[in-house]
Amino acid sequence: MARPVSPSKHPAAPPPALVWLGLLEMFGRRSLPLGQGPLGLRRLDFIGGGTLSGPGLRGEVTGGADHLLCPDPDRLTPENRVSLRLDCGAAADLVYEGHLVGPETVIADILARRPTRPEDYAIRISARIRTGSQRHGWLNRALVVGEGALGPLSDGRPGIAYRLWRLG
Repeated sequence: MARPVSPSKHPAAPPPALVWLGLLEMFGRRSLPLGQGPLGLRRLDFIGGGTLSGPGLRGEVTGGADHLLCPDPDRLTPENRVSLRLDCGAAADLVYEGHLVGPETVIADILARRPTRPEDYAIRISARIRTGSQRHGWLNRALVVGEGALGPLSDGRPGIAYRLWRLG
């Protein structure tokens, strides 16, 4: 019979460092309300485009979709698949999920696409990026986390922006 691993028998390791990956900005194209299901209210939000920019990493968002679920009045759970074209010409697939939490009134405003203040809610995600690019092959091994905010993007149009880090 296997013996459980005891944390006390292993030296404490420092927590992993967060290394800045970049800023992901995306704007929407249209939404498809899917209605109430057994797990909550569902909506499919199609991504129209955007950019990814960071140290040694640039790309264009070419499309994607957010399979948004509202399981509780104070929480949304985005599940996204985003297509990217990296600056080297290679394609990449960014997949992330997370939680958007806030007061019920703020979640209702977000679902209705009414303006909100980023300090009234929190968006946290975990992501992975896959690519065939040799230049950016390190992305295939990166564990990515991020925080987001809804509002005007750097080009002024409405959308969502994520600050992304990889675990070092």
